[in-house]
Amino acid sequence: MNWRSARSWEQSPKKGWQVTSSADKDKTPQNTQEFKAFVVEHLKRNVPIMVENVDWGGHWRVIIGYDTMGTENTNDDVFLVADSYDTTDHNQDGYVVVPAEKFFYMWFDSHLFAAGDRKQQWLAAEPPVGYEPLMDMKTQDGTKS
Repeated sequence: MNWRSARSWEQSPKKGWQVTSSADKDKTPQNTQEFKAFVVEHLKRNVPIMVENVDWGGHWRVIIGYDTMGTENTNDDVFLVADSYDTTDHNQDGYVVVPAEKFFYMWFDSHLFAAGDRKQQWLAAEPPVGYEPLMDMKTQDGTKS
């Protein structure tokens, strides 16, 4: 798999983070193709995306990689999440591979948020120009992202 990964960012006294979220309804993907473009566009800028969905009755994870499997279809795409409750893949390393389309159709909350806010919760925070990464994430083949 060819992962496109987001970087970790060091803390700095600089301000000016650009925060976007599902509160901006017009920025939320409406179908699987838009979801793919949304994720890939963020990751190309090294911006991970926090997402919440119905897993475990409502659970936040962070999208840090996306793999198209070399096809145009989204039905075989997968993404990599950092998951604090990684207990279901027999490799509790904090990372989980998630089928992209399956996630998109399960991207809602059953009871944590008000009825009008239960669909497609996400948050992305992009540091201002000039922030230096604390470390580079490596792609699966060992190269820097």
